[in-house]
Amino acid sequence: MRIQIYIISILASLIAWGMIYDSSRDVYRSAWRAGVIPNLKIHSRVHHILERELVHFERVGA
Repeated sequence: MRIQIYIISILASLIAWGMIYDSSRDVYRSAWRAGVIPNLKIHSRVHHILERELVHFERVGA
């Protein structure tokens, strides 16, 4: 009986997290389209930072 309660609670929390994730993603996309928040382009920023650091690392020769 105790195992069933654990399984049910795990499944219920997974469903809840999935619903929260979907709704927050939809809200973020709607706000971005409306211009309320900027498109952060995190992937391109990280790529540029890493590229700049690698070039600096190659120049220093460490």
